[in-house]
Amino acid sequence: MTDLAALEARIRRLEDIEEIRTLRNAYHACINDGRYSEIADLFTDDARVVLGYLATYEGRAAIDT
Repeated sequence: MTDLAALEARIRRLEDIEEIRTLRNAYHACINDGRYSEIADLFTDDARVVLGYLATYEGRAAIDT
């Protein structure tokens, strides 16, 4: 891998981490603000949400209920 390719890979990784952080913050903001109807919009159609022993939701439609 060239130095430029390695740098591009590092930047992409940092950008991915920041996108995940932003998504997580948006999720928690929806919960904290009681904007539950907006939560499903944060997920893809094939998302899987596992809330420990409480519940597991498969797919966006299940998350929206």
